[in-house]
Amino acid sequence: MAYRKQPDEMYGIRPLTGTSPGWRVALVRRGEEHMRSFSSARYGSLDLALAAAKAWRDRVAHEVRPLTKAEYSQLLRSNNSSGYPGVYLRCQRKRNAAGEEVEYLFWQAQTPEGVKPFRSKSFSVSRFGFDAAFERAIEARKDFVAGLQGYYLYAAPEHLRPSV
Repeated sequence: MAYRKQPDEMYGIRPLTGTSPGWRVALVRRGEEHMRSFSSARYGSLDLALAAAKAWRDRVAHEVRPLTKAEYSQLLRSNNSSGYPGVYLRCQRKRNAAGEEVEYLFWQAQTPEGVKPFRSKSFSVSRFGFDAAFERAIEARKDFVAGLQGYYLYAAPEHLRPSV
């Protein structure tokens, strides 16, 4: 089933079917779902229920701030093994001057997803030590994140986005 974008005026609103038709509003803000149903039986008609649904959606969208891009980029994902978002332990194998294969460990900080151009900074474990290299990578990641502006709302129409 293909995703069909809703018109902006219907953002977060879907038809409610069942014994009493109406509208269901669902918005997610800061990981919490805000949901409410508006039935034609309660409001007198589908049009009045839709007007109430839009008013409630608009109020919730303006009262409950979404995550900022910086906050979103710092969410710890389930596949993160370093314990800090955007920081990874890397291992690189190279041949040294004597032709021996040597393993180099380094901590790497990366720009948050979607930041163009992509950048990274690496800190050698052999040069700084394991913990100090990790701390430097965390600081580099913080510097990358500090440049993010605005809110993480990829699909919300302009009139429901908070002013930056």
